[in-house]
Amino acid sequence: MRLMNGLDLDIALEERRQTEYDRRRDPYPRCICCKHSIFGCATYRVIGRLYICGDCDSISEVGYTNDLEV
Repeated sequence: MRLMNGLDLDIALEERRQTEYDRRRDPYPRCICCKHSIFGCATYRVIGRLYICGDCDSISEVGYTNDLEV
């Protein structure tokens, strides 16, 4: 049996951590703007069945439809 050196152990621990993070993140819905999971976002907005993460929602501009030239 081969013993792991410090670097191999660090890599194995990081892979285990990333696998656990992916397992927790995958069930969450994805943002319609950036396509990332809303897992880890402090806030989100839902419109029907569409989700917008807090990061995309906070950078969107608020405007009034009366100001649009159509």
